[in-house]
Amino acid sequence: MNGNLCFIEKIPLLKPAAIFLLLWSGILAGDFRADLQKHAAAQNAGSYGTDLTSSASSTVQMPENWSVMDQDCNAQLMQCTRRKGNDGTDCVFLQIACKEQGSRIYLGTPIQRRKINASLSLQLLVSANRSGIQLLGRVILPYTLDPQSGKAFCLYVTSGSETTGIGDWQTLYLQNVEREMMSEIRQIQRERTDIAFNFRDAYLDHVVLNVYSGKVTVDAFVGELTVDGTPAENTQYPIIPGRMFSSPPPAAPQNVPAGAMQDFPQLDHEERPAPGAGRTNALPLPNENGNAMPEPSGENMMQSQKKYQVGVFNGMLTINDGSGNTPIFVRAVRYSGEKLEFLANLQFNTVWLSEFPTCEMEAEAELLNIWFICPLPFTWDQAEGHQKLIYEKNKYQNRSFNRVIAWDMGYPPGFSEMQRMGVDPQNISAPELVRRYFEKLRRIPENVLPHRPFLIIPRKEYAEYGDGGNILMIDRSPLQSTYNFVDHGLWMRQINNMFMNRQVFFARIPTQFSPLLKAQWKRIAKGIRNSSSDYSLDPEDPQIVPETIPFDQLRLMAFNSLMAGAHGLFFESTSRLDSSDEETVFRRKALSVVNLELLILEQLISQGHSFTTLASDHDDVAGGILATTYGRLLIPMFLEEDAQYVNGPGAERQVRFVVRGMPDTYGCWYYSLSGLSPVRAKRIVGGLEVELEELPLIATLVMTQNMKVFHSITQRIAKYAPVLAERMKELAEMRLESYLRSYGSDRLQGNDAMWFDRAKNYMMAAEQAFQGKEYGDAFMLAQRAMRPIGYLEKKSWEEQGKAFPSPNFQPAGVSFRSQKLQEKWRNAVRNFQPGTNCFANGDFENIESFKAEGWEIYQNYSARSVVTVGAKTLLDAAHSGRSGIQLSVRVREPKRVPVMFDSPLLIIQSPKVKVGAPGTIYQVDVWLNIPQKIKNTVDGVKITDT
Repeated sequence: MNGNLCFIEKIPLLKPAAIFLLLWSGILAGDFRADLQKHAAAQNAGSYGTDLTSSASSTVQMPENWSVMDQDCNAQLMQCTRRKGNDGTDCVFLQIACKEQGSRIYLGTPIQRRKINASLSLQLLVSANRSGIQLLGRVILPYTLDPQSGKAFCLYVTSGSETTGIGDWQTLYLQNVEREMMSEIRQIQRERTDIAFNFRDAYLDHVVLNVYSGKVTVDAFVGELTVDGTPAENTQYPIIPGRMFSSPPPAAPQNVPAGAMQDFPQLDHEERPAPGAGRTNALPLPNENGNAMPEPSGENMMQSQKKYQVGVFNGMLTINDGSGNTPIFVRAVRYSGEKLEFLANLQFNTVWLSEFPTCEMEAEAELLNIWFICPLPFTWDQAEGHQKLIYEKNKYQNRSFNRVIAWDMGYPPGFSEMQRMGVDPQNISAPELVRRYFEKLRRIPENVLPHRPFLIIPRKEYAEYGDGGNILMIDRSPLQSTYNFVDHGLWMRQINNMFMNRQVFFARIPTQFSPLLKAQWKRIAKGIRNSSSDYSLDPEDPQIVPETIPFDQLRLMAFNSLMAGAHGLFFESTSRLDSSDEETVFRRKALSVVNLELLILEQLISQGHSFTTLASDHDDVAGGILATTYGRLLIPMFLEEDAQYVNGPGAERQVRFVVRGMPDTYGCWYYSLSGLSPVRAKRIVGGLEVELEELPLIATLVMTQNMKVFHSITQRIAKYAPVLAERMKELAEMRLESYLRSYGSDRLQGNDAMWFDRAKNYMMAAEQAFQGKEYGDAFMLAQRAMRPIGYLEKKSWEEQGKAFPSPNFQPAGVSFRSQKLQEKWRNAVRNFQPGTNCFANGDFENIESFKAEGWEIYQNYSARSVVTVGAKTLLDAAHSGRSGIQLSVRVREPKRVPVMFDSPLLIIQSPKVKVGAPGTIYQVDVWLNIPQKIKNTVDGVKITDT
């Protein structure tokens, strides 16, 4: 960074004008896990009576007797012989030939039975010619009946340990078998309700290797096996159902805490049946108006007494109820008085409050698995008197904090607020002041104020505020600005990459147009109506002043933030979501679709980290990859030009991506409401090339070899497909009707009429598919029905804006939804002439006059030791006239300069201008010359107005 230069010359303010991706293909048609367990139980039922007891608690052995226990492909064990390894040590050579695609080839060897407990663990030395060989263990539950087989229930557990290299000896681990068993059983309980689990005398009897690695021959060498754990008791276990129980099987697990059975995060409220709530499965959106919740009873109130610990761990937001850390992906909405059950049915798992929740709200939230974000009861400078402020006059006696997931600290103190606190901003920075404040708050006893992450919304200096385990809110939207979706996604990734440690950040997603923008639209509508007596311009008419952000832009913002690494989305809503007007109905249906799409993928996105971006052969296609322990998630998006203003048809055909860093054992599946289907992929130099025949606005590809992930996503798709297809169909119908009202049927002539007829044909096909319960087709056809409408809207918007240099040149030109107002406004200002410049020295001809008028220049105090900034008038900087102003930032200490600055180093601010009556139009012009690319800064040059 040798230096950044920017020349500005002549900033007139004229009056009047305008301001402003499972590697396995073709499997899991039915209940995969049930078939797997049924097969294994039938195969081993005859061996339950064998006496294999021993007094040893730890053994080291050479496992020689390997056999195929289960497979979902045509595979054969060709060799199983004992050999000498290259280093002279004994080992067992296994050769397996696989002739079909699949996901599992289980080779097992018996061991002496080991009692299931937390200390039971396995270690196995393995070397193979393929990566991805996975270690598992087979667990038998002798007192649990499998209703399908009539035998004792068995299951396979794993810690996810697998080989990563080729030809090298590696140690695979299976640790804490009890925890992994509970995790697997909880997953099974979600899918099968016909099994009454009893964990009495559960034991491990086989060590298993999943050697599937594609349609290849796998050569594996197995070395020493170490088993640590307590031998199982010498008991002749029952093997037939008639002898299995002396009384009816227990209805629930015995002596096992519910939290110990967690695997992935508790994902939604329907997975936690609430005692006394009168329901066990609250499917999403059964009633959009929300049924009344029962009054909190004594039993319900006890639910809120469960204590939770919330924290930031390894770049994830986790919740611990005593059974381990569970990651959560936050889907939050601002509370505007709606019933919590109504918001839960829209699949929100967090509600943003303006004050503490009451005990009644917390009890209801416990039943619905809802969390809260709320502010503290004191300001930045009141940390010392916390107890007095919390308990003053029993103000918070009936308030509870247990379901709070984060404390909302709002925006950090600014310059004037720091001065009111008696702090000199030149001696201590705002991030340092906030850090000291947080340290005081963390010293508050847990029984007074539960320790929760602090959520802060910085405007700059993100890296400094992110230090200390806090949550950052990224509060910048590209909508209705010159900032496009591609730049916005890259900017968020840059912010994420600046954190020293993995940092949790949320993204604010607006669901409505900005209140300031709507106020401006209303002023324009009133002004034109009063001056021209055009009473068709009703400022309260949503066709004139719209309320709701278009659905496509809402989805793009959510998934763009997700791919940048966000672990939570805050859907900003400034009005109630349970209103019955058309704008609100459309908004809540759109939110339910986005939330359900996120819910289906939550096991991956709650633990994912932004991995890399996608390289595509189409300029308008961008996206990213999320990496997790269980696989990869690829989300390519169609981001066309000016999509931040109006999104077009949003689709492309024959799209190719190159995915880098993918293990050989990973396969690629395309996610749709029809399930996970394999996509065309091949290995090339540089990675894996994936081809999609059709890319909709947003596509999702899952890459993994983990059976739990595959099965969970498949089950969730089957569960939520009817609701998602119905909501998408309803959104498409409403969009067609809205377009017809705003554009007018009389204008649908020629090609426009043809495009609209095509949209109607797609809608009829979507309805037929939905009635035939083809939910995947219905969802896809409803999306296709919206594409012709998107094309027509973009075409009309571009034609309207031809007369102006930029969409932001006129306030009503930043969205198709304000097209009616734009037409009226354009006619009203067709013949106007700009007035004189309101800035007498806006041409920067004289630096002294420039300063005297009130122009101010600010330098970033935190960067003053490593950079030098300057501002001076210069003849070479002139755009017109004699001179202009040159702004420069140069490095003073090259070895100390950061790789990236996330806040402006130099700010130039104009003086205040006295403006005319409300409705008066102003035009701001700024001439910039940037001679070379600006480096080491996230924002570059940014121009804002008040």
